[in-house]
Amino acid sequence: MNQPRLLHIRSSYFYGGPERQITYLTKALEKKGIKSSVATFAPRQEIIKNRYYTRLQQLNINAHRLDIDSSFDRQPLAVLNDIIASEETNVLIGHDYRADYFVLQLAKKLNLPAISFSRGWTKNTLKVKFYEWLDIRFLKKMDGVVAVSRIKFDELRSKGISPDRLLYIPNSIPTEGAIARQNILRDRFDIPHDAYLLGSAGRLSIEKSQHVLIKAAVKALTLVPEAPVYCLLAGEGPRHKELAALIPDKLKDRIILAGWIEDNDQFYADLDLFVLTSATEGFPNVLLEAGKYSLPAISTPAGGAVEIIEDDHSGLLIPFEDTDALADSILSLYQDRAKAKKLGENLATITREKFGASINAEKFLGFIENVRREHG
Repeated sequence: MNQPRLLHIRSSYFYGGPERQITYLTKALEKKGIKSSVATFAPRQEIIKNRYYTRLQQLNINAHRLDIDSSFDRQPLAVLNDIIASEETNVLIGHDYRADYFVLQLAKKLNLPAISFSRGWTKNTLKVKFYEWLDIRFLKKMDGVVAVSRIKFDELRSKGISPDRLLYIPNSIPTEGAIARQNILRDRFDIPHDAYLLGSAGRLSIEKSQHVLIKAAVKALTLVPEAPVYCLLAGEGPRHKELAALIPDKLKDRIILAGWIEDNDQFYADLDLFVLTSATEGFPNVLLEAGKYSLPAISTPAGGAVEIIEDDHSGLLIPFEDTDALADSILSLYQDRAKAKKLGENLATITREKFGASINAEKFLGFIENVRREHG
């Protein structure tokens, strides 16, 4: 059997968690001699917003931008067909329901194996429920499906995805290359170098529940006003104005909505503590990023977070929407630096040993080979 040549398709122009995972997988497989390309969609009127395509180019990943007029614009099929022919692609990989639509169309036409990654949905609306229904229909037609958390694996089995076509491979991260603290973000936002800086990263949307972190930070700073604790929230999204309104004027220099931060490493290198307040998650990359930097982490038990954070060992777990518990946990780790250090070291070990990109790339490569054999 000849070597696999992969084409990933992702209908996103944002460089968030799923897009980072494609990047990490592509780079890890590249070290094993496996060639990959990534195709990403952009609305024709908003091409400039395709941050993902720009990032792929910066990382020297073979990337293709597909400009579309609507969600199921069929024009990219011809472009994708040409890409597959020119690059001799022999495995197609979708990363969302819209991408899976194109993967299935092309796989049928060209007799190629089709694989999809299933990460889960974050909103509970009628529109999203329709997308979930559509997603399951597409996944049932795939030759292989990767579930990124055990919860998602069990859910897919319960919805009729055949176990012999399903594999659990958690999200992963390159664990090498952590940089030393450079205080770049601290200087940008006038945060003292010796301050205790807690941070969170993610889209400012309802399912991420950043309001819990802001309220907890306000409470902690009210209880212990002399503590040099600062809070930095990285991300953009529709809740920016709502979240900003929760920050009292007297604390606007201590609780900061930082917007989009391009350099992940600069962000984590400057932190002392990471916090995740999500109501729902697939498998949170941000906890692995914290682990790469040996940061103590506080998290809700959302999705795959419970596969990473063992309470009081590799972090602290708090109940959903529990502002008081989060405030208490923040102050306890601020006051007990030895415990915080140990939690961070344990999270680093788990991240390195269970969620290293090279480990999971090897699992995915084995899965591809099985799918190709079954496909014939």
